[in-house]
Amino acid sequence: MRKGQSSVEFVILTAILLVIFILFLVVISNRNNVSLFLSKKYAAQELAYTLSNAINGAYIGSYGTNITVYVPSKLNNENFNLSIINSTRSLRVDYGDFYEEFPLIVKEISGKFDEGTFNSVYNEMGVIKIE
Repeated sequence: MRKGQSSVEFVILTAILLVIFILFLVVISNRNNVSLFLSKKYAAQELAYTLSNAINGAYIGSYGTNITVYVPSKLNNENFNLSIINSTRSLRVDYGDFYEEFPLIVKEISGKFDEGTFNSVYNEMGVIKIE
């Protein structure tokens, strides 16, 4: 009778430990997903902020102001879309399931950013040119 009771206790204890381990894995998995999401969001936010500041800075700096900025080819090894929206005067970075958008104070922009290289943003008589 004593051996049978020990075996049952061992099985119950093992089952309880297995349930705790599975719950631990679920919690860790959810936290990892949140961390990955935030990492992507902040990478897109940083890029949009940097590029919009370069454009706005060149405009505020008056004629002849030239700012060089690097645009990566990928964010966290994933593709992204970069666009300047003239109707809302904003710069938008689409990345995965979300986007980041920052306002531009510029009235007229010519050119577009090339990914994976340094880009020159300069003010030519009030028109911002991107090369």
